[in-house]
Amino acid sequence: QRFDQVGVKKVDFATCLEKSHVISIHCNLHDETFHLLNEHAFESMPQRPILINTARGPIIDENALLQTLQKDYIHSAGLDVFEDEPPLSHRNILLSHPRIVCTGHIAWYSLEASQELQKRAAQNMVMMLNGKIPDDCLNPMVKER
Repeated sequence: QRFDQVGVKKVDFATCLEKSHVISIHCNLHDETFHLLNEHAFESMPQRPILINTARGPIIDENALLQTLQKDYIHSAGLDVFEDEPPLSHRNILLSHPRIVCTGHIAWYSLEASQELQKRAAQNMVMMLNGKIPDDCLNPMVKER
């Protein structure tokens, strides 16, 4: 299993919130992950973790995040994505908080990442042209064929 290979342990969400010192979000946004990190989730983080979101903004309830920072329940946050993009002016208090670092949805970017994305797009196109399902296919109906 991949977890064993890289020396990590798979845990449930509640355990992750309870034990983590750093939480980096990398999930898709859908009904189950909308406001996944909300007031209840933040209150169950005794380690005062650093929170990083480079996935999708609405995974974090930004109002709850601001309250959490004000109550000192988490150490700090790094946000590359926001509930509204670009963030609307009513978010200025959150964006100017001294323990928040914000970037403009570009945290993924590096020369290596850009080259990898181009390479994968070309490999996926070759697979499709050869009648195969691309490795990066996210559509479950297509993958089941």
